[in-house]
Amino acid sequence: HNGLSGMTWHTDGGLIFSLGENFGKDWTLQGSDRQRLSGRGEGGVFHCTKEGHGLRRIAKGFWNPFGLWMRSDGVLFAAENDPGSRPPCRLLHVVQGGDYGFQYVYGSAPVHPFVCWNGELRGTLGMIHSSGEGPCAVVGLGAGVMVPSWSNHCIDYYPLHWKGATLQADQIELLRGSDMFRPNGMIRKNDREYYFADWVSPSYELHGLGRLWKLEIDPELATWLKPDAEPWTPQAQLAHRLRTDGKLVPQDFSQEDLFRWIEGEDKYLADAAQMALGRIAKEWSESQWQELSPAGRVAAFVSLRKEHFDDPRFVQSMWADPDPEMRFEVLRWIADALWKDYLPRVESMLEDPKLDYRLFEATLATINTLSGKPSEGVTDAKMLIDKITHPQTPARIAAYALRLTPVRHERLDTAVMKALLDKSDLDLTREVVRSLAMRKDEPSQRLLAGIVQDQSMSESIRLDALAGLIGTNDSQAKKLVETLIESPNPNIANEAQRVWQQSRWSPSPSPLEAQNKSSRSVQEWIQRLDALEGMPDPDAGRRIFFHVAGAACAQCHRHDGRGNVVGPDLSSISKQGNR
Repeated sequence: HNGLSGMTWHTDGGLIFSLGENFGKDWTLQGSDRQRLSGRGEGGVFHCTKEGHGLRRIAKGFWNPFGLWMRSDGVLFAAENDPGSRPPCRLLHVVQGGDYGFQYVYGSAPVHPFVCWNGELRGTLGMIHSSGEGPCAVVGLGAGVMVPSWSNHCIDYYPLHWKGATLQADQIELLRGSDMFRPNGMIRKNDREYYFADWVSPSYELHGLGRLWKLEIDPELATWLKPDAEPWTPQAQLAHRLRTDGKLVPQDFSQEDLFRWIEGEDKYLADAAQMALGRIAKEWSESQWQELSPAGRVAAFVSLRKEHFDDPRFVQSMWADPDPEMRFEVLRWIADALWKDYLPRVESMLEDPKLDYRLFEATLATINTLSGKPSEGVTDAKMLIDKITHPQTPARIAAYALRLTPVRHERLDTAVMKALLDKSDLDLTREVVRSLAMRKDEPSQRLLAGIVQDQSMSESIRLDALAGLIGTNDSQAKKLVETLIESPNPNIANEAQRVWQQSRWSPSPSPLEAQNKSSRSVQEWIQRLDALEGMPDPDAGRRIFFHVAGAACAQCHRHDGRGNVVGPDLSSISKQGNR
């Protein structure tokens, strides 16, 4: 995980090797010709000659790209091991200049605004396919690859096919052992014979139980085997040229071409076009920048970051840009480059009452990074509590901070929560109610019951408070829920019914519609939802998501700062696919 590891030969005769996260520390590599490269704890895949000359970095943004293999047509693959609390492990298509999103310097926490795992941030690339936990090798087989999984006790096959400028795959389990089968290192002898090591025991200590296996595959009988690799698509060839030409030839590509590719759906072609755009955008005048749309400016700015990361003048020129997306990318560049001179200006952003939530998280993370605490990210409880309780903090900023603060923090006692409610700010009140709803102690439940009965409160706040009474032990609160089931307000009545039902109090005072609990496919659920009358109610969906009973989505998933991270953060899920 922490040093030099995976190795494979490049088709040019050179050596490819990788560096893991290195405990998030700074590192320097030196070739035999004394050429040096330095970096932070973001891992990397590197290339040098057989003699150790001409050291260069191919790609960055890894946790531990332990398994490496280059196909005869020059396509490089990596098996990305050990994502910690950010599963799954990854099978990657590694390209020159690629950034795969991870930086251990920001810690192993699964939530950080400047870290991603599947291409969620601009200028980063995602995976071909998830892999089993603990992949330690990539070995070619026909038109696909085999990847052993230490923790899943199996070896999987991934038949590969091109989609645009990158590859996609299916996952086929070839063999599986017991929990004392832990395949890791693997090599190919020929088309039929493969060898792999088996660590056997889960113990990391040397134990003498290891095994060496031979795997034989008959291609004529392997109906699952895809025999021949497909030729590169035109998009893959174009992306390769954009990455490696070194300069643009005007008669071949126009600026409009580059922006069209960057804004297209092919992420690998977009990434290559960004590299090319970064070579020419550095010479633009201020008027040329102003002629771009806001989205175009952000795209060009990210392109400059890829090609000119150590040049601060581009960040300086865009600091005052009002576009929230540009401001996010400016903060991200400042934090990644560790430009500490910006700390006072970044801190002042927390005084802006119009700051949106995504920028609030980015600002917190940048302040912590520039203050020497990069791994604190958005989880610095002391900073959050100080913002919540400081009398000069804008109400919206206090609301954002409360969203991220552990709801049972010792400094968030009932008196503090009452004082926040007394500010009578809608955003802050909403976050107080949502925090109280997750605490489940009697003082919090009494506060919630009072809010439910307060007719001066907005209906959405009262519904949030009512949802927080699920499973209450307070007899008066329970009686209130029972009374509200008969409310003439249908929204209040429906939420009260849901609270009663999911609290498993019986008998029910009002007949509830029987729910069919049988499993359904995603398509069946969509059809069922489409058959309902009226428009969807996102607020009702959010309450269901954060209910402590019933669906209880938030016990495993996070959305916009609230919830847990047993499973993936779902804040941006709507941007990553269809319903």
